[in-house]
Amino acid sequence: MSTSATASAADHTGDAPHLANPDLNPSFTKGIFLGEIREDLVLPFPALADDERESLRMILDAFRSFAADHIDSKQLDHDGRLTDAIRSGMAELGLMGLNIPEANGGFGASSKVFNRVFGEIGATDPALCVYFGAHQSIGCKGITLFGTEEQKQRWLPRCASGETVAAFCLTEPGSGSDAQAMTTQIPSRTGTF
Repeated sequence: MSTSATASAADHTGDAPHLANPDLNPSFTKGIFLGEIREDLVLPFPALADDERESLRMILDAFRSFAADHIDSKQLDHDGRLTDAIRSGMAELGLMGLNIPEANGGFGASSKVFNRVFGEIGATDPALCVYFGAHQSIGCKGITLFGTEEQKQRWLPRCASGETVAAFCLTEPGSGSDAQAMTTQIPSRTGTF
């Protein structure tokens, strides 16, 4: 990438370039939908650094112990809800802030660590994985990547502690779950659209 492209990517937010910038970090999955197989994006398979490997081991050991004592997927499916004990336990383990930066009260895990923890939670209970993933990915990620410092200080510590559960709401006819299909309309002088 050229220096001017990197500079313009940084100018987009006024800060350093961010991970969601497709010019700097193209998406392997998006490429598949476009008929492109970018092996260079996934091979060689990302290896964990020694400190990441140790962090991952500790996180997984703590989660597995917690899950063995508190998560009964059959009962959760029967009841149709996650218990308060499970939600607070996930927060106490630090999992609600796993990929939130340390500066904002989170663990600051890399995407490699996050994805491996995500897989373990999904193998334990898919509904819990959706709760955990939605909170961190589509809930907190927008603030982490694009929020102002004031927004990050206000919301991310509460999300990391589990005090606040982040969500993503999309309710526009014609866009379904496709956020990029949303449109903006300017109200007329009479206040109607």
